[in-house]
Amino acid sequence: MMNVKLDLFRRNLEQLIEPEDQVIAVNGGLLRIGHIFEIPPALLVPAILDVLVDVVGHGRTLVMSAYTPSFAKTRVFDLIQSKPSTGVLVEQFLKRPGVKRTAKPMNSYACFGPLADEISRLPCQPSWGDNGVMAYLERHQTRSIALGMPLEICCPYFHRGEEKYGTPYRYHKRFAGEIRHDGVAVGPCEETIFVRPLGIPTKVNYAPLTALLKREQRIAFGEQPLFSLAAAEVTDIVAATESLLAADPYIFVENRDEVATWVKNEKGHEIAAMKPDQRPSGILPEGCVSALG
Repeated sequence: MMNVKLDLFRRNLEQLIEPEDQVIAVNGGLLRIGHIFEIPPALLVPAILDVLVDVVGHGRTLVMSAYTPSFAKTRVFDLIQSKPSTGVLVEQFLKRPGVKRTAKPMNSYACFGPLADEISRLPCQPSWGDNGVMAYLERHQTRSIALGMPLEICCPYFHRGEEKYGTPYRYHKRFAGEIRHDGVAVGPCEETIFVRPLGIPTKVNYAPLTALLKREQRIAFGEQPLFSLAAAEVTDIVAATESLLAADPYIFVENRDEVATWVKNEKGHEIAAMKPDQRPSGILPEGCVSALG
């Protein structure tokens, strides 16, 4: 018999998805809402994944962030063994048959569905650039679902807006290392990220983005607040980010005076101090791709 709350979660999720959506990008997790379902933890994650896959359907593509920021230090990324920092939900999703993982470690994605092959072969150089996954989701009628967390915390597509606008307190930095497949070395691996300052902390808060989406009625919420579900088109998230930055390039920065001073006085020095292998090398060949499961 279907768990009543799981069934209610399914109906809330279905209400947030439009018929024309091609891709559903789910981000967030169960840490804040898992107890609501009254399902043993060992059974909850597979049950939620079953609902997500079933609701998205085989005519659409399901995408989840599988970021591995530890690559910046380890310089090793294993398509099978590297655990994402984005939670147990995507960690278990990666183990399902037919799921593919993109090969840019710090912005890796788990994909399942008709567009998974195409997404997994994107060059992503730089990661948030025009040939990256975020740009692809922006172009392909993607519905971004925030699960269990506010959208501005768990849906990362505002970074695409930052890349397009050219946020002044970021610059491109290359991270090079090795890619492996279940412990076996495959070849070189690299990723170029639009990074924040190394020299000073940058306290960011993307709440103004959600506030703008609410004002413009470009965000929808599940009818049952206990599940903490929110949905917005990636196109709208990116456009709202660009609009806010155009009005105030430091709108997301809480310590704006400190960061603006760094931009004026130190940014050039920090870029000049990068090692040769940290400097972006332009558009690179496609990375390695793996079919999981």
